[in-house]
Amino acid sequence: MYINTRGLHTLPDYMVFGVDMLSSCGKQCVIIFFILSAFVIRHSFIANKYSYGIFYKIRLIRIYLPFLFSLLISGIAFYLSVEFINPSIATAGIREYNTRLLAAYENFSPLSFLKALVFVKHEEYFGFNFAYWSLLHEGIFYLLFPLYLGLKIMYRIILFAVLLTAHLLFFHSDMLYYQLFFLIGLFLYDYYSLAKRNAIIRNSWINLIVLLIMYVILNAIAAQKNEYITDLFMVVYSFFIFDFFLLHKINPARPFFKLGNMSYTLYLNHLSVLLIFYACMTLIYKELIFFNRIFYYSGAILAVGVAIIFYKLIEKPSLKLLEKQKRQRVPV
Repeated sequence: MYINTRGLHTLPDYMVFGVDMLSSCGKQCVIIFFILSAFVIRHSFIANKYSYGIFYKIRLIRIYLPFLFSLLISGIAFYLSVEFINPSIATAGIREYNTRLLAAYENFSPLSFLKALVFVKHEEYFGFNFAYWSLLHEGIFYLLFPLYLGLKIMYRIILFAVLLTAHLLFFHSDMLYYQLFFLIGLFLYDYYSLAKRNAIIRNSWINLIVLLIMYVILNAIAAQKNEYITDLFMVVYSFFIFDFFLLHKINPARPFFKLGNMSYTLYLNHLSVLLIFYACMTLIYKELIFFNRIFYYSGAILAVGVAIIFYKLIEKPSLKLLEKQKRQRVPV
């Protein structure tokens, strides 16, 4: 839409548009979270000798308490945006985003809320917070975790092959497909924990440069809309990321570390903040589609600022409760 409306006429136009395209791999960033989640959860389970009862208590507190708060915020933000601030944003026929807003508004109901409690959408996710899509797959992984953990690596490989074959040839099911990435996270844990490993790229600075180049390539592939090739490249990319941080023992800079701490809160609530911001901007400027990048970056900064507040109010107290549960752990 941007190219058709504004066009690319000069070298700076192409350069700026190229930078814009570096955010094309949103779904693949969630995939690497699936891989990382499986890796970290297995490490935590084994290192702390959790019982399954303690494990599920910890997961419930870690995931569900911030999620319930986010559901409340999503519902309020959506209702205010579409019902009061600017109802015209929920309009079919302009672009996909506005059409989906209308569908979410038409299905904004107690049933939609009840389905959201188990991470299921009702036409659209409650409050039009479509970031919730990943939580269902995370929840399925938690339910299957005892099975995954109990399988020897050879049987886990067989299970991986069965799920992949079933998805590609028979069911084309997202529930099967995304479990593959959790299994990859478990495979990576085996790889890094069973023996001393050397980084593929020994020099950490060269490794970092390779990661940056691979990120650009990942976004270029994602822009072509070939899901399987993009996701496969994401798996390879995640391997180099693990190498960089684990084998080179790189510690993220303090601002990135803090951003990582509140990443779950940011993930859960950024779309609600952006929706209210969008509703306000469309009301002020009388336009439904903006091509000026100042709106995009201003909304992103606002979302981070709100996430900092929500993190301190909700997620941080839930993490303290989490630590209390960890201290009560009992051996497997």
